[in-house]
Amino acid sequence: MVPYSTTPDNRKQVTFFLACMAILTTQFFSDFFNKLELKVTIPSAFMVFGCYYWFFDHYLWKIPFIRKIHNIPDLNGKWPGTVELTDGEKNHTVKEVVGKIFQTWTNIQLEISSKETRSRIETISMDLSTPESPTLHYIYCVGAGEKITKENVSGTGCGELFSESNNSLKGTSFSSKLRKASLSLSR
Repeated sequence: MVPYSTTPDNRKQVTFFLACMAILTTQFFSDFFNKLELKVTIPSAFMVFGCYYWFFDHYLWKIPFIRKIHNIPDLNGKWPGTVELTDGEKNHTVKEVVGKIFQTWTNIQLEISSKETRSRIETISMDLSTPESPTLHYIYCVGAGEKITKENVSGTGCGELFSESNNSLKGTSFSSKLRKASLSLSR
């Protein structure tokens, strides 16, 4: 998984909120145990913040009403679809592909594979300026898939995917193999 940036970055407000909650939590428990006259060591606010941040990063960010705060879509899952490859004017092929997305609030892994090739992102950003249609901009590496052919020697490329709906991604990419691809995925 790689970290991904978002535009605009709404993570600052959530991180600030988690830090404030950590301070309030440690203060509450400190006061609570002092009133009971118990000698209990309270974890530092920084440790509580770390726990809150980890829990939010892995689980809480996906909850629909919380996603309205940060606008980051939950793209986790298997995305079957097709890719149309064009080598200039001469070759045009359509292939079945499967996209797999593993995502947390701060990290993402996108892998698109067919029988011949497997593409994996190296870096990615998410444009959230239009919440109805977030856009992923990415750089990827291509390697051999299940079937090894001379066409699937490794390479690199860049692309973008638009979220047309909660269950549909479409976009284009360009590779170092001098190919243009149109990608359509749905779940």
